[in-house]
Amino acid sequence: MHCEIFPDRSHVGIPTVMEVRWMRQNPDGPGMTVGLRFLI
Repeated sequence: MHCEIFPDRSHVGIPTVMEVRWMRQNPDGPGMTVGLRFLI
């Protein structure tokens, strides 16, 4: 998964690649909670 990290409320994102490790239904409503891991 391609993601961008915005440190310190910066308007410039740092591109990074992450791996989805787990997913589960959100108990508070629609959507999913996802666990990610950085790939270096």
